[in-house]
Amino acid sequence: MVRLYPTFVFAKGDWPWLKKVGFLVRSHHQSIAAPQRSKGLCHLCLAGTAQYADWSNPDGSWKCDDSLLRPTPPWSRESPLTTRLCKSDDICGKTWRYRPDIFHTLHKGVLAELAGSGLVVLTDLNLDGCGGDIPVRLHQIHVQLKTWCSHNKVQLHVNDLTRTILHFDADSDFPTGGWFKGADTTAVCKYLEHKFHQTLESEHSDYVESIYMALSAGNNFLRLLYSADLFMPQSLTQRVAACGRQLLSQYLRAASIAHSLSKTRFKLIPKFHLFCHIVMNLEATSDSKNRSFCINPLAFSCQLDEDLVGRASGMSRTCSIRRVHEQTIRKYLVAVRLNLPNHGQKRPLSSEPAERHGPKPKRPR
Repeated sequence: MVRLYPTFVFAKGDWPWLKKVGFLVRSHHQSIAAPQRSKGLCHLCLAGTAQYADWSNPDGSWKCDDSLLRPTPPWSRESPLTTRLCKSDDICGKTWRYRPDIFHTLHKGVLAELAGSGLVVLTDLNLDGCGGDIPVRLHQIHVQLKTWCSHNKVQLHVNDLTRTILHFDADSDFPTGGWFKGADTTAVCKYLEHKFHQTLESEHSDYVESIYMALSAGNNFLRLLYSADLFMPQSLTQRVAACGRQLLSQYLRAASIAHSLSKTRFKLIPKFHLFCHIVMNLEATSDSKNRSFCINPLAFSCQLDEDLVGRASGMSRTCSIRRVHEQTIRKYLVAVRLNLPNHGQKRPLSSEPAERHGPKPKRPR
């Protein structure tokens, strides 16, 4: 008889799910405006507390040993995932099992903020090529974006750019990319990199330069990760970490310049701090003499899992409510078979013959 023992390797998901499954009391739901009353916004360190209030600084006080290596537990009651499936009592090891997710941290977080603010900056600097009020100019930017994506074979899902999609109801709001598809964040960032690069060639500006360098670093960061294998060599890890570090520094630079101009652009959100941990882990791994490789952070990302759930969900909508479970599984198995190689099979998946011999029989009237 074979005996199997389960173990808890890591949990991946968006931040609200990690908070729920890990019983975390330090999360993005804590106040960042009043750190003296906050329990902290990060389960991996003590950033956001009264002692370490500079959570948005990539090299802030939260990087000290008392915050990183000897933190207080991020839960008041420990989750069964770590009490029953983890033999180690190391708090850092247990908390790091709740891994930050690249997809929600960047596509739905930092890069979405960068993309949304970058689109509005085009209107601030009159780089959209048209006049009128904000809705008209955003629509014109979408037309240009759609044309650029078509010419460069970049898929775009968002149908239009509006104040609602950018969460920019008033001029005093911080714009952000509120589109449904995370892939649209990548498309918009690539377009904005091209647009701001053209602007820099004609006229230099510290503000535009910081935005362009942040976009370029973010695009290169994702491009290197998506083209890499599961185990990345140290040389590649160093390049990825350098792109992440540049994204952090240039985003802060753009936010600082926007603040000096009295503009609400490039909001600093708790996911910015979470991305600091991702970059810091890449830097530590690339500098380690005991490791020759680093696990690609995309291994802890969940866009593939969400896509799988979405495909099965789409199939279930066309099934009878009385047999939705069975029919969904059958449709999924058919879809899997249609996407597999034939392997020399002579008969198709259905029970009908592949082709009929002779004339087709007439149906009786």
